[in-house]
Amino acid sequence: MCRPYTTREERSQPQRSRKPDRSKGLSFYGVEITGRAKIAEIRGRQRATVVSMVADLVEQGDLQFQPGLVDYEKQVSIEAACARLGLERLKPLKEALPPEITFEEIRLVVARLRRQQKHQ
Repeated sequence: MCRPYTTREERSQPQRSRKPDRSKGLSFYGVEITGRAKIAEIRGRQRATVVSMVADLVEQGDLQFQPGLVDYEKQVSIEAACARLGLERLKPLKEALPPEITFEEIRLVVARLRRQQKHQ
């Protein structure tokens, strides 16, 4: 495979890593989450990807759930629906909840509840 032609100036510049900077926006043990949209923006990821990652970490116990990620009233509604319908599937929960509650919010609260359930 041929390497592209570079000038002497370009060769003297340090190469930038394509790896995202994992220190921005999320601190796993310092628990410093700046917000779902902000983390996604900083890391160049879709918001749903970041929410899925955070939810997985919460469910595994590697990250503590941050109440500010989901509005308190929405948390209460999601918890009530989970008590009625269970934690196994998200779609029945989404269908039972008001339309302003997103799958992302449901996923985060369900992750916390699943973690609590595992430790009872």
